[in-house]
Amino acid sequence: EKGEVLPALAQSWKFTEKPLPVYEFTLNPAARWSDGRQVWAQDFVDAWTRVLDPKFASPYAHCLFDISNAQKFHAMAGGNPSILGMKADGCSRLTVSVEKSISYFPQLAAHWVFFPIRKELIEKLPFVWTRPEHLVVTGPYRLKEWKIDTYYQLTPNPEYFGEKPKNTLRAI
Repeated sequence: EKGEVLPALAQSWKFTEKPLPVYEFTLNPAARWSDGRQVWAQDFVDAWTRVLDPKFASPYAHCLFDISNAQKFHAMAGGNPSILGMKADGCSRLTVSVEKSISYFPQLAAHWVFFPIRKELIEKLPFVWTRPEHLVVTGPYRLKEWKIDTYYQLTPNPEYFGEKPKNTLRAI
């Protein structure tokens, strides 16, 4: 309402500037995937690494270039993701070092390109992980049915930790 970023998958975050600019996100312990598994910090590291990987060829990779060494990693074919300025500290803490002091990183991290993924499901089902029967999500709705170029139907996600939607949605 006021244009502020509100915590959702992250319960909170803090910024420290010294010795290097770093954001530390503490994940919401109530945040769950639609299959019931808790959202882990590593899910974000996996997602952001995937977007930055030049083999993935994401047209949105530039959105993550404020992360330390992100642009360098993106430019290297077969680069080592350990150079990226992000790490999962246990299940619930995500530490992100940024190239310079930027106040807008929490707003940027609210963009969908920063959403987490389930790497193990993508690896297990590489060509069908987005089909309704396999797709896991963190939002208020899950995909029930999808007929490409025709319609999709969303149903409430019972594992969603926020306000529960009441209706099924169908879009054409």
